[in-house]
Amino acid sequence: LGSALLCSAFLPDGSIEALLLDGRRARMEPGQLRALPALAPEEMLRRDVLEVAALFLGDRYVWGGRSSVQKQAGWGVDCSGLVNLAYRSVGITLPRDAQDQFLKARRVSRAALRPGDPVFLTVSKRSREVDHVLLYTGGEGLLESRASAGKTLRTTFPERFGVSLSALEDGAVVEDASEARPRRRRIFFGAFF
Repeated sequence: LGSALLCSAFLPDGSIEALLLDGRRARMEPGQLRALPALAPEEMLRRDVLEVAALFLGDRYVWGGRSSVQKQAGWGVDCSGLVNLAYRSVGITLPRDAQDQFLKARRVSRAALRPGDPVFLTVSKRSREVDHVLLYTGGEGLLESRASAGKTLRTTFPERFGVSLSALEDGAVVEDASEARPRRRRIFFGAFF
């Protein structure tokens, strides 16, 4: 029907009359109407985390920031602020910084990575210190607030690291091409659910 269903009623002839959100009425046979599959509570939370994070797309990167862009200087989000706010919106309290979020996360394999899970990057391939966090959106997708781009954006594993997700494992060394001078870092997959 191309419009969301507000309510429906069975008519004496067995057909269904539906009131659509835009105010129109539609008549259909019972076989034309089906219920959407119910999402499990965790799937709903994961979806909500990503929807909230997406509200910040295009917002300016501000180191230490944890607010939406306003007309005042200094407002915006950084990578861990974005993740902190997105999870906070579904009632999950996380530490403020990427390193502390990494320490709180449960490590998962690439195969166990699910939409809404964090993806962490170390300072260098030899460092154990995490200085960046992204959100996995499914498929090859990532959502992040990135200093070198100056904003919150969508990207992919191939765009960011030159390889697809299927070629990576937790702890692998990747070439991060997001800066003018690419650097080698370690990538880790985590979960807060």
